[in-house]
Amino acid sequence: MSLLTSSATIYSDLNQNLDTPLVTDMESIHQSITNILTTRGGERLFLPEFGASLEELLFELIDDITTYRIYDLVVRSITFWEPRIFVVRNQTFVSPDPQHHMYHITLTFTIKGLSNTQMFEYKGNLIAA
Repeated sequence: MSLLTSSATIYSDLNQNLDTPLVTDMESIHQSITNILTTRGGERLFLPEFGASLEELLFELIDDITTYRIYDLVVRSITFWEPRIFVVRNQTFVSPDPQHHMYHITLTFTIKGLSNTQMFEYKGNLIAA
């Protein structure tokens, strides 16, 4: 999926799945968001503050307070570590799913340099331990 109507690539990164050498545009941004949300504090060499450090909250009671803390940490981490996007806070949600011991994340964002009316989504799950 290209970000523009033309075939021009705006962003590219190395593909971590190794099936192709590069990911481009939306795949690049989604891969970056996944990296941020799944990186533990201190895990990245030479940049120990990188990531969202969500693992500590996944051991907490699944309730409204923990859900808000996860939402806040997701928004702050993505805003800080992914400079290519603007997070649309009022359309970003973290929903608890206590029956399945997880949280569902819907992160809505716009891409810097594109029309702010064009919104994109990242969806994922955080599994509570």
